[in-house]
Amino acid sequence: LVGLPGSGKSSLSARLSRLGWVVVNQDTLGDRKACVAAAKRALSDGKRVVIDRCNVTRLQRRVWLGVADEQEVGAACIWLDVSEAECGERVLQRF
Repeated sequence: LVGLPGSGKSSLSARLSRLGWVVVNQDTLGDRKACVAAAKRALSDGKRVVIDRCNVTRLQRRVWLGVADEQEVGAACIWLDVSEAECGERVLQRF
């Protein structure tokens, strides 16, 4: 997933989780290295994975495309196109 904080990535990830997807979330796992390891484990086990982090730059997304390539699985990018103002309002509602 790609999007600013507050764009709905975690909400979409939660829905996908209910459908059996493994959610890899950097807020939960701590850093990208742990996320890469978790994604590789899940993909090795034949599971579908959703990466719940901002991934706003090509360099950040390239990491996940590399993981998919290494594991010989397809990958797709879903850009959550939500305005900065809306994202800001959503983030403020968390507090």
